Parts: sequence; C-alpha cells; structure tokens
Amino acid sequence: MRTITNALPHQLDQEIQDAFRKQVLPLSTSQLVLVLRKVIDLSPQMLYLIDGFDDMEESQIQGLFAFLRTTFACDNPHYSKLALFSREVLGRGIEASKSLRTIENMFEIRFSLSHLSDDIAKFVEAQVEEQQLSRTITEDATLIADIKQKLKENGDKMLV
Repeated sequence: MRTITNALPHQLDQEIQDAFRKQVLPLSTSQLVLVLRKVIDLSPQMLYLIDGFDDMEESQIQGLFAFLRTTFACDNPHYSKLALFSREVLGRGIEASKSLRTIENMFEIRFSLSHLSDDIAKFVEAQVEEQQLSRTITEDATLIADIKQKLKENGDKMLV
C-alpha cells in the first residue's frame, strides 16, 4: 500500500481552525456545508470520514444529508468516497441508509448496543463515582452497587 499525504492549503486550514473554535460551536448546517464543500473541492479523491450525527438536530441532519446526496451522487466528479459513523436511526426516525441510498461510494459503520454496552458501563461507573465525590448519594455500598447495576441494565435507553 502506498501512503499519500496532502497538506491543506494554509487558507483552508485557517478557515477550519476558525470554524471549529470552541466559542463558535456548534456550527450551523450552512457553515458546516461551506467548510465541507471547500475541503472536498480542494482535496478530491479522498475518503471522508464523518461522525457526530448523534449530536445534531434533525434539521441539521437533513440539511447535511441533502448536501452529501448531491456531493457524493453517482456522477461525483471528485471521485471521493464517504464513510459514516452513526446509529442506524438518528433523531426521531431518520434512517441514514434510506436517506443516503443514492450514494454509491459510501461505507456505513453502525454502532449497536452490543458495541456500546462496555462504554455505557464505564460511563455509569464514572458518573456515579463523580456524584459521590461532589455530593454523597448514600453511605450504603450495597445501594450504590444496586444503583450502578440498574443504570447499566437500562443502558439501552440511553441510545434512544
């Protein structure tokens, strides 16, 4: 395999840095589309990895999906490929596979509860411990263990 490294033009690099400053986040859909459009135009024939749909509002997801459908359609002149990381269903019922089925060069990596259960368990442990440090929930170790267990058992509801 051959590795090719392309540096972004300084102006584009600066625009990306400016767009993703903490004070600016979250970006509007139009800002995100503008940044992506510039990157794709200046860096054709790439594999673009996109994640973070789970944190977007439905209107943002739909707007970004519309952009992706037109940009990565069958006649995509830049010959780029797309890889999406997300849940199967976003927002209130937006199915990524159906919404983006017109894109041929797209790879989907879906996360299910079985992939996330360890992460959820670690999150529960950390959150309960943090709460205990900031404000004692209870001195009863058995009760704390029960709380953690119930939260872990119901972890699938965190994904909805």
